[in-house]
Amino acid sequence: MSADQEFDSFVKDFFENTVKEHPVIATYLGIHTYDHMLPEVSRESMYRRIAMAENYLDRLHSIDKSALTGERKYDYDIAEMFLEFWIFWYKELRFWEKDPDYVGLLGEAIYPLFSRRFAPPEKRAEKIVARLNASEEFLKQAKTCIILPVRLWTEIALETCQRMPNFVNLVSNTMKNMVSESLSKELEESSKKAVKAIKEYEEWLKGAVLPRAIKNFAITKEQYDKLVQIRRLGLSTEQILSLGEKYLSEFKQQLKEIANQIKPGATIEEAKEIVKSKHPQTFDEALKVYKEAMEKAKKFIIEHAIATIPPEEKLEIIETPTFLRHIIPFAAYDPPAPFDKDQTGRYMVTPVENKPEMLKEHNYASIMNTTVHEGYPGHHLQLVCANKHPSLIRHLASLMSFIGTETIEGYAHWVEEYMSELGYEDTPETRFVRTLDMLWRAVRIIVDIKLCTGQISFDEAVEMLVRETGMERPAAIAEVKRYTSTPTQPLSYLIGKHLIKQLREEVKKKMGEKYTDKFFIDTILYSGSAPYFVLKRIFEEKIKQQLQEPLW
Repeated sequence: MSADQEFDSFVKDFFENTVKEHPVIATYLGIHTYDHMLPEVSRESMYRRIAMAENYLDRLHSIDKSALTGERKYDYDIAEMFLEFWIFWYKELRFWEKDPDYVGLLGEAIYPLFSRRFAPPEKRAEKIVARLNASEEFLKQAKTCIILPVRLWTEIALETCQRMPNFVNLVSNTMKNMVSESLSKELEESSKKAVKAIKEYEEWLKGAVLPRAIKNFAITKEQYDKLVQIRRLGLSTEQILSLGEKYLSEFKQQLKEIANQIKPGATIEEAKEIVKSKHPQTFDEALKVYKEAMEKAKKFIIEHAIATIPPEEKLEIIETPTFLRHIIPFAAYDPPAPFDKDQTGRYMVTPVENKPEMLKEHNYASIMNTTVHEGYPGHHLQLVCANKHPSLIRHLASLMSFIGTETIEGYAHWVEEYMSELGYEDTPETRFVRTLDMLWRAVRIIVDIKLCTGQISFDEAVEMLVRETGMERPAAIAEVKRYTSTPTQPLSYLIGKHLIKQLREEVKKKMGEKYTDKFFIDTILYSGSAPYFVLKRIFEEKIKQQLQEPLW
C-alpha cells in the first residue's frame, strides 16, 4: 500500500469514528446519520476518546509523510496538530472535569436541528424529540465528570440552566405548528422532560457542585506555552504579549488622532460617546440596519471584484439564541454545514434584553464594521468558500475553536481594514470604531495571556476591557467569562491579522506584477480554513505555479 493510500485510509477511518463518537459535530458538518443522538459524556467515554486520539496519532506517525502527494502533505500536518491539541486539551488541561456547563452542549445539540433547513420540519422535529428525550441520561453522565469544579464556570453553567428552558420551549412552540398533531404532542412531552432534567441539573449544581467549587480557573504558564507551541503560530507567548502591548500603544495614539477628526479637541472618551450616541432607537430597528449593511457590503464586493462569491451562498440575520446571550454580548456568526446543500449562514445579533445601554454597542459605525467582519467579505464568505474544499480533515479541524482560528479570525479582522482602504464606509466614525476594535483585540491578547495564566484576576480583566476600550460593563463581563475557558483563542484575532498582513506583503514581493488582491483573498477563502502555518505553504506552491505562467 502506498503512503497516499495509507493516509487516505487513515483519514476515512478517523473521520468516520470521530463523527460517530461526536454526533453533534456530525450535525454541524451536515452528516445527519446521528442527528437523533447525543454524545456520551461519562468519565469512561472521556478516557476512551483520549486513548483513541493517542492511537490515531501513533497511526499517523507510522505513515511516511515525505512520500505523500498533492494536498495530503498539508492535511497530514493539520491532522497531527488536531490530535496533539485534542490530547493535550482533554488529557492534560481536563476542562471536562472542571466546567459543568453541559446544558450549554445540549443547547448546541438542539440549535442546528432547529435553525438549519437541511430537511423538512417533520424530519428535524423527530430528531429534536430524540435529543430532548436523551437529555436526562446525558446530564446524568455529565455529573460523573465534574470532580474539580471551577466556581466561575459553575456560575456560568447555572446561568445557562436558567436560560435554556426558554430556548427549549421556543423550539417546541415554533416547531409544533409545522408538524403533525402526534409529533406536536411528542415535542411538547419531550420538552417538558428536558426542562425537568435541566432543572434537576441546576439544583445539583447549586447543592452539590457550587459549595465545593474552587476559585482558580487559570492554567500554568508552561501549559499555556504548550498550547501556543501546538498551534504553530511561529511566535512564543512572550513575543505575542509584546506584540499586544505594542499594538495597544499604537492604537491609542491613532484613536487620539481620529477623535480630533470627529470633533476638534475631543478626547477619546468624548469621541467614543459621540459615536456611540448615534444608534437605532430600538433593537428591531437595529436588526433592519444590520440587514441593510449586509446587503451593501455584498454589493460592494461584487462591484469591485474583490472575491469569488459562491452562487449558492445566503446570509440571514437572526437574534442570538437565548442560551448563548450571556457569552455573546454583541454578534457572532453561525456557518452552514459543509455537507448540507443549503449554504445559508446565520449572522446572530444579541438583543439588549433588560440592558438598554447595550443599544450603544449597536451604533451605526459599529454595525457597518461588524457586518464586514461577520458577513461580507468576512466570516460568512470565508466559511462558505471553505465548505467547498474536499478535505475531511480541514472540515473537522474548523469546528475546533483553536485549529486555524488565527486564519479565520485574522482574515475577518484584516478585511475590516482592507475594505476601508478601498473606500468602503471610510468615515472618521467607522475608522474610530475599527481602531477601537483593533485596540480591543490588542487588549484581548494581554488579557488572554495574563488572565489564563493567573497573572490578573477576572475583575481586573473586566476593568481593563472597560478602561481601555470603553466597552459597556455587561459586555466586558460576558467577554471575560468566555476568555477564562478558551486560553489562546482570544489572541487569535489580532495575531491572525498581523500574520496575514505580513503574508500579503511577502506574496506581493514574490509575485511582482502578477500579484492581485483577488488572488490573495481567493486563495485564503478557498483553502479550507487551513491554519496559518499550512496556509503559508499553500501560497508558496500557488506562487510557483503563477510565476511559471506568462503575464500575457
